Amino acid sequence: MELILIRHGTTQGNLEKRFIGTLDVPLLPQGEELARRVGPTLPGVEHIYRSPLRRCLRTAELLWPGVPMTVVDELRESDFGPFEGKNHEELKDDPLYQAW
Repeated sequence: MELILIRHGTTQGNLEKRFIGTLDVPLLPQGEELARRVGPTLPGVEHIYRSPLRRCLRTAELLWPGVPMTVVDELRESDFGPFEGKNHEELKDDPLYQAW
């Protein structure tokens, strides 16, 4: 058996270097376009195991259309707690962030 690990396409939070672990943000159009371009270059798969987040669903749909999927909650990204949705610039003076 071969296992292929794929990260979701680009989101606005990625571009802004935000901690978006558990935030359910969508792909940007450029993230979708990249998946459409890359998909045909990837090997075929029989099944997809994915995070419940919609950015992961959409990436999987674009890379391997029509392939059955199973949602695995444990594949959800890290929860950044009070840092969710923020970036380093916004957090740099926060003592909790500095300690982390």
